[in-house]
Amino acid sequence: MSAAEESDGSAAEAAAVTDQFVDAGIAKLDAVFGAGYAKENPAVLAAYIATCSSTFSTLALTSSNDAAMAALGDLDDEILDDDELDDEDDEFVPPPPPPAKRKRTR
Repeated sequence: MSAAEESDGSAAEAAAVTDQFVDAGIAKLDAVFGAGYAKENPAVLAAYIATCSSTFSTLALTSSNDAAMAALGDLDDEILDDDELDDEDDEFVPPPPPPAKRKRTR
């Protein structure tokens, strides 16, 4: 698949999801506030759509992140076994203290 075809597919998918948000927003707002409310209050519909979009993006990123973290956890388990670590590697060495402050002289 070429980059242009992939881009067209992504754009079509984004448009389809946006259409679903619009339809859901109109139905929800009209159900809650009465028939015609969404049409008479486009700013409220726009806020509803923006909220849906933000939530959708957050959920998509979170699920991708969860899958990535699970994969990394599995990889970590395969690469490192706590029994194989040297005792020297487990020792904590504190960082050096910050340098002393100098007094200003004029």
